[in-house]
Amino acid sequence: MLIRTAQIEALGTPKKEKFIEKTIAFLKENTPKWAESKTDDQISATIENMIELGRERNIKKEINIQKLLFHWIKYELKTPPSPEIDAELIQESRSENYRVKCMIKAIRRNGVR
Repeated sequence: MLIRTAQIEALGTPKKEKFIEKTIAFLKENTPKWAESKTDDQISATIENMIELGRERNIKKEINIQKLLFHWIKYELKTPPSPEIDAELIQESRSENYRVKCMIKAIRRNGVR
């Protein structure tokens, strides 16, 4: 499922709220040490920031936003992303899925922060 630009821009849309709720649960389950010290509002703000980062790099699929979040948290990445990570995400000639996959490989290979 894609997060449409109108959804990103319109605060409080039901689909966006549902995605954020689902992603809060995903992060609590998959990054429990990180999530345990945060309120749902703080986690929601992190999700909103990643949605925006994704929008800027034409990453709109919910699953890819969740992959970005997971790896950002797991590897304690900083925003804005390092040039190595950004280079993988902004390859316009590549599909969104491929760009995210390449970013993950670069992080695992190089431990890029």
